[in-house]
Amino acid sequence: MKILLINFSSRKLGNCNSITKFIEDNLKDEIKIISFSSLSIKSCGDCNYECFNKRLDCPFISDDAYEIYEEILKSELVYFIVPNYCDYPCSNFFKFNERSLCYFSGMSNLLEKYESINKRYIVISNTEKDNFIKVFNYHSSSQPQALFLSSKSVNKRSIDGDLLESQEIKSKILSFIENK
Repeated sequence: MKILLINFSSRKLGNCNSITKFIEDNLKDEIKIISFSSLSIKSCGDCNYECFNKRLDCPFISDDAYEIYEEILKSELVYFIVPNYCDYPCSNFFKFNERSLCYFSGMSNLLEKYESINKRYIVISNTEKDNFIKVFNYHSSSQPQALFLSSKSVNKRSIDGDLLESQEIKSKILSFIENK
């Protein structure tokens, strides 16, 4: 099975990075990892919304956003590893979400394929879940499958990046990824 792991955190020593590596080490499938923060991706809005009229007229079409969508479309399963910032996915995830407009504009066949690909979400969050589910619903034709990991539940601080020191957290992740 071709599996894509996308880490949306910018912290190299953070929980999302270590969880991405942990998943890679524990799956025996063909794995590709994308670290969102290592890519060059412009935010939407610094343009005249050319993509509203013609998909390929996006002035940022040559940045790395298309690469992510192309890799997702080549995958059978995608894990989005997303940190919680202020009760919502981090800004990297929103940047990814925004750039979908120019990728899918006028291409309903691509959008249907994208929505049909099995996507699973791992969220590092001590707070709200509903906001994440609402956002993730845009990426799937079915109810999003999400694992919420709370550092507080295992007496850790998210900022310390040591969530995987907990056997309970490791077990939750293993259970989640084994039920593909």
